[in-house]
Amino acid sequence: MALTGVDAIASGQAKKIDRAVPTENDFKMLEAALVAKGLGKLEIDALLDGKMPDPPLEDARMCAAGQTYLETLHTLPEAARLRIYGLAMELMARS
Repeated sequence: MALTGVDAIASGQAKKIDRAVPTENDFKMLEAALVAKGLGKLEIDALLDGKMPDPPLEDARMCAAGQTYLETLHTLPEAARLRIYGLAMELMARS
């Protein structure tokens, strides 16, 4: 993800791409797809909102959830997927 983030930053700077922000429907679609893949509220909240429960989820569980997130995101319609990818890369670039 880090390398993809760096590539996106460089590409965005070079191409001056202005992407639309994800809609509420984009996130609802992603969340429904994650639930269908077996993720629970704790994993989804951690992935989409950065809310880690106390105590935190086990590393193996979060790693598996992250893999499911990336695989699921890849299956979304291209427009929604690109809006979510764009937001994720922007947030990563700022952190």
